[in-house]
Amino acid sequence: MKLLAKINRRYAFFSVVTLLFGMILLYIFMHYFVKSNLEETLYSTKQNVIKKLNAGSKVEFAPFIEVKEITGKNLNAFIDEIKDTLIFDSFENEYDSFSQLKSVYHNGKKDFVIYIRLDNLEKSDLIFSVGLPISILLLAILLMSNFVVTRINLSIWGPFYENLEKLKSFSTSGKEKLELKKADIDEFADLNETLVQLTENARRDYSRLRDFSENASHELQTPIAIIKAKIEALLQNNIGPEESDRLHSIYKSLNRLTKLNESLTLLTKLESADYEEKKEIQLNTIVMRMAGDFSEIAEEKAVKIETDLKQEIKLYMNENLLEIILSNLFMNAVKYNLHGGKIFIFSADDSLTFKNTGLKPKKDPAKMFDRFEKDNPASESSGLGLAIVKEICEMNRYSISYSFDEPYHIISVKFLKSDQKN
Repeated sequence: MKLLAKINRRYAFFSVVTLLFGMILLYIFMHYFVKSNLEETLYSTKQNVIKKLNAGSKVEFAPFIEVKEITGKNLNAFIDEIKDTLIFDSFENEYDSFSQLKSVYHNGKKDFVIYIRLDNLEKSDLIFSVGLPISILLLAILLMSNFVVTRINLSIWGPFYENLEKLKSFSTSGKEKLELKKADIDEFADLNETLVQLTENARRDYSRLRDFSENASHELQTPIAIIKAKIEALLQNNIGPEESDRLHSIYKSLNRLTKLNESLTLLTKLESADYEEKKEIQLNTIVMRMAGDFSEIAEEKAVKIETDLKQEIKLYMNENLLEIILSNLFMNAVKYNLHGGKIFIFSADDSLTFKNTGLKPKKDPAKMFDRFEKDNPASESSGLGLAIVKEICEMNRYSISYSFDEPYHIISVKFLKSDQKN
């Protein structure tokens, strides 16, 4: 969850809680105010009724005012009582709710029970008519506050998110220095300064490491070539079988070292984005051509190559990199195949899949694309083939997957639609 979304969610939650709490307090206050005002009105009306009784006037205004004369009762047992009661309305044919004051009065000659009533609907209407506008006002204030806070947060955090996008696209292999938008907030300014310094150090260290790798690879080529030439010269001489076997072993190790050096150089170039030239490529055409190139190697192990390229896929990428991907996948499918096995190559759903027979892997399939990871440690492979394939795929934002469905090893490359020119 994004920071602003979390802040807004928290703010909305506390706003709702505040609104509910405020409305409850408002209702309690309004209820208390109306009740106090109602009691005051009831007692005020009672005093007016008593004045009229003392003047000898007859007071009767049902159902709001009723006066009944009583006799033979202990008046001291009566106290003023206010409660809600229901009075039947014959006109409406229903019961209406009233707040009723029941009081006993003795004017020196007669005893009376006085009933003063006020319609509760008026009390409810008052609470509703006053409470609803205030509640709506509170809600409007909270919504407006939420809008204002959101806009303020977006304004404050805008440079942060803009710089975050720049940081995501930053690459240590790039030539341009990271340029971040200036912020007028001290914490953001300190963060920007730290990030610029860190990225610049990383870019400089990467450049040094890349130069070292390229120089080391270049410098290794000369002594390796000299050693190979001398071994070849020695093999031309008349030497014993034991010395010949040793020289052949050394020569084979040098070849492995040469391939390893070439693979590491290629990985360095891939990481430094030296393959930027792109063009439209017919994938099926390249696959069929390379299938023919590897057919002789496959025949040495009696491996049969079958293709089913029903979907025509056009890519926009560097052709050399595509050939490196396919070359490594073909080599992997042939090298780790069974004698007399099969290789199936098919395209579907914007993907290319290599499916070859082989032994069950001994190691975790998830590690097959790691550098120097080999299923058989004794293998003469450098362990960099699939790592190079994965590096190229990641560079082009393609996805690659490996699975084993006995007896088949399955490697599939999923291409981006945005990189296709269909």
